[in-house]
Amino acid sequence: MSPSHSTPHATAPPEPGQLWVLAGVPGGHGVYHADGAWKILVRSAAGEYSLAPAYDATPLQLSPVQPAGPHWADEFDALALVQELNITWDEEIRSYQQDALRLLNSP
Repeated sequence: MSPSHSTPHATAPPEPGQLWVLAGVPGGHGVYHADGAWKILVRSAAGEYSLAPAYDATPLQLSPVQPAGPHWADEFDALALVQELNITWDEEIRSYQQDALRLLNSP
């Protein structure tokens, strides 16, 4: 699914499922969930990307790019797009599967 585009509105408070430009978090963007909880995209030391919770973020502006839906993959794809990472959740899953197969097939 591809993220949708809309016009940003910085004056309204965050609503669950919205992607915002944030201060105080790595990557500068997050998807709001509820009660001050956000999901942000982080990179592990191994180079893998995943969503992680964040609680001390300051919303600055609603992003013109919004997740296509409420699912993990939709949020991941929208966050990767606004951070110009050129990856998708589907590609990350395929990469994990290929790594696992290499480990299983190695002597």
